[in-house]
Amino acid sequence: MSSEPNDVGPLFGGNQPASDHDRQLVYNLLTCAHADRRLTDWDFNQRMAACSQARFFDDLLPLTRDLMV
Repeated sequence: MSSEPNDVGPLFGGNQPASDHDRQLVYNLLTCAHADRRLTDWDFNQRMAACSQARFFDDLLPLTRDLMV
């Protein structure tokens, strides 16, 4: 079980605007997780919508935190 990351947040630039590249990386991860059936259709759709609306880098973290191994 992985521990909570300690290198995120405003001190580490997490309050910086999310770039299109950041969102694309999250889209790719979510798509792979969905294809591997680690996400239900509903969860996938919810996370994809949240990803497209993410304004800051830290907004993206909760979308992938439980998918990291």
